[in-house]
Amino acid sequence: MNEYEEIQADGNVLNGLGYYDLGVFVDWKASFNINWRNDAWMVNYNARYIDDFIECEDDDCQGFEDSSAPNPLFRTVDTYWQHDLQLGYDLDLGGAGEGSITFGIQNLLDEEPPLVYNGFTAASDNATYDYIGRYFYLSYRHTL
Repeated sequence: MNEYEEIQADGNVLNGLGYYDLGVFVDWKASFNINWRNDAWMVNYNARYIDDFIECEDDDCQGFEDSSAPNPLFRTVDTYWQHDLQLGYDLDLGGAGEGSITFGIQNLLDEEPPLVYNGFTAASDNATYDYIGRYFYLSYRHTL
């Protein structure tokens, strides 16, 4: 992202890129997904990356933009990586149709969301990060 600004009612412009004042708007967010298939087998790997940003006391990082204002108390919120893995197998059930069994692990490394003191839950930003932690699932899909 190149910029993220909010124009307030009084005409004041807030810069939200790289600061938590307006939410998590970082320079870099990325997703990487790779699939492998061989006959009936399927493997899928997904990675999600969210860059670091600065969080300031009382959601007011604008002192960084204005050299005449004192710098606010601030800290850097770490980058975030999440990895997911799926393994699947397709079944040919003859006249009964086709089935597919999938086993998956979301948040494979059980990565906790970074601490964001000004977040809605006073622990992190639930609109951006996964709060559930690692979980496993098994699914079956059937078509006739």
